[in-house]
Amino acid sequence: MSKKLSRNPFKRRPVSKMLPAIGLSVLAVATAAVVAVAVMPSPGERGAAAYVTPSSQSASKAATPTTTPTPAPLKIKLPANPSVLIVGDSYTEGVGADSTDQGWAHVAGTELNLNPVIDGVRGTGFAWGGGADNSEGRQYSVRLREIADAQTITPDVLVLQGGQNDTLLKNNPEVTKAVTSTVSEAKKLWPNVQIVIMGPSAPEPLAATISGASDTVRDGANTAQVPYIDAAGEHWFTGQNSQSFYADGSHVNNEGHHLIADKFAAHWRELTKP
Repeated sequence: MSKKLSRNPFKRRPVSKMLPAIGLSVLAVATAAVVAVAVMPSPGERGAAAYVTPSSQSASKAATPTTTPTPAPLKIKLPANPSVLIVGDSYTEGVGADSTDQGWAHVAGTELNLNPVIDGVRGTGFAWGGGADNSEGRQYSVRLREIADAQTITPDVLVLQGGQNDTLLKNNPEVTKAVTSTVSEAKKLWPNVQIVIMGPSAPEPLAATISGASDTVRDGANTAQVPYIDAAGEHWFTGQNSQSFYADGSHVNNEGHHLIADKFAAHWRELTKP
């Protein structure tokens, strides 16, 4: 990465003649030094610029801090009566709620005055297709193609929720790549679609184990430059409140789904704020 011979000018003289010469030379040097000190300006009189060498000036410029502009937050712009598609895992399916229409996606749709098309399949993810051995082939990109082929909706906004099941792969780079490729696939299917990703969420103690999955999905969202809602990072479910929202260890109950819906709706309003 980036990174001699001399001659004695004095001829030999007799010692008796050299001493006076040497004495005069020393006296001359001393006199010159006194004169130089006398005429040199005091620190208060001289300007600092006169003593800045080109190299020190460059170093001074290099040391000057620069301000990196803060990137504008990612937003989405809604048309009138937007069509919204929500694709996700068992949480989007509504598992744990009293009924499917009490799942977070339905509740959030009602709260935001939307009428979303909801496609939730338990046990699936961005890279994990479902089943005990990942053999069911229901990962999000596959389902997006099926929805596009069925022509049931041309979404203005696509919400992708999940990531918890992707931990079964034990391969973070593959999951991150799947997130970005799913976003790319959606934009090929619907060129004008705007995309929001919401990461995994769960009650404690499971919540403590999915922070890595959330980080992995967030990395994919950042690479794809789409907004990310970090449910795990924001600690929607904690050791203090999880008992109130606990359904079966992996899922939340009716009240937990309503909490997710409320949190999602708050983010949605911020994302769509002009």
